[in-house]
Amino acid sequence: MGKPRESAPLLRGRRLDRLPFTERRKRLFVTVGGFLGTLGILFFCLRDYLMGETSELWFHLLNSGGILGATIALHFYRRGTLLYRLLVVLTFLAMASSFLFFSHEPPEILWFFPFPIVVFYVLGTQEGLYWVGGVGLFLLVLLFWPELMHSFSYPTPVRYYYCLSFGTVSIIFHYIERLREEYQRALERRLHSLEEARAQILQLKGLIPICERCKSVRDDKGYWTKLESYLEAESGVAFSHGICDRCIAREYPEIYEQMRSTGKLQSRPRGESGENRPPRSTVS
Repeated sequence: MGKPRESAPLLRGRRLDRLPFTERRKRLFVTVGGFLGTLGILFFCLRDYLMGETSELWFHLLNSGGILGATIALHFYRRGTLLYRLLVVLTFLAMASSFLFFSHEPPEILWFFPFPIVVFYVLGTQEGLYWVGGVGLFLLVLLFWPELMHSFSYPTPVRYYYCLSFGTVSIIFHYIERLREEYQRALERRLHSLEEARAQILQLKGLIPICERCKSVRDDKGYWTKLESYLEAESGVAFSHGICDRCIAREYPEIYEQMRSTGKLQSRPRGESGENRPPRSTVS
């Protein structure tokens, strides 16, 4: 009986071990944050239950269930961009629900401070700007035109200090995330160059066709080139030519005898097979 074929995208998406390291780290961050956020929302559900706020209780239960479901789904699908965006929307609704639909307390506006940190890391600096900018407009309306949302009217110093603080946090973490992205791209380029060098090394370790007469090498295009030229092109090594003792004895016997008499060589080579080879000479 053959192995059943995996047809569902859910099953195929379980192979997440091939994801890049940065993506696996991001999913771990979102997983931890998702579970902690779910626990925090459930705490508010308990508060709503004790206070008898049924509508707010059901909203928080649905919101926490959506966050938990999207967090779990990240471990089954390779492409997590849509799930990241869904988690950002659910997180915003969890922060803004008291201002949009229910009664709220003035300190609840402080929940928006971690929003730029999460968005810039999860969605990147480019897309994160749109999300943080949209939340910034929402906060401006909430602070300076509270009557539009039936919100609490904050004192004037609080409005300006809060806007300054939120803008500062957004700018700082946007800059930090941009530096991290540039550093990551530099690492990826370095890794790519190392992989290319490794591929060249593996090619040199393979079977190379070489002429038995002139020792020329046939490259991938079918051209015959000198061994030195082939190695220089494939591995980047440079050659420094010299002459061995055996060739000195065959081509320049007078120089060889002179070198042997001065002690640079010990004995004359026997034949061309390489048996009883003399030690290396210093001629180069």
